[in-house]
Amino acid sequence: MNFDLRHVPFSRYGSYFVLSRMGRAPGRAAGLYLRTVHGDARTQGIFRVELLAGGKRLPVTEIASPGRLRLQA
Repeated sequence: MNFDLRHVPFSRYGSYFVLSRMGRAPGRAAGLYLRTVHGDARTQGIFRVELLAGGKRLPVTEIASPGRLRLQA
């Protein structure tokens, strides 16, 4: 069973860190982000995850299931 990272973040049980798709917002580009879901955090998005080849960004598709996240370029 695969799920959409725009709606269901990928994480390990008990972790405050998740990988999820975030939309564009002021000061933030749309993309796949490592973020925190800890309630006391001032900002959720820690950094955007990108795949590079030869210094150029590759389009990526996430294939997420409850036990695995695969990034496919």
